[in-house]
Amino acid sequence: MRCTSMVEAMRRADSAAPGKYLAELPKTDYQGVTGHVRFDAKGDVAGGSVTLYQVKNGAWQVLETSRAGSNQNYAVIPDEV
Repeated sequence: MRCTSMVEAMRRADSAAPGKYLAELPKTDYQGVTGHVRFDAKGDVAGGSVTLYQVKNGAWQVLETSRAGSNQNYAVIPDEV
């Protein structure tokens, strides 16, 4: 979601320079799989969510889901490296 949005912003700005493409991020507004995705004037995500997974014993397990705008910060330390 965010990576695709950044690439699209770079295309609209015709530049990979952050000073140019970040101004294009607030123009992003779409309904994604995780929810309504948009960015604020600073380029921060204002919608959607991110889910962190870990593979344990060959199966995917959800660690945490962070929803944009919830002001939640997660530090996830895997059990095994």
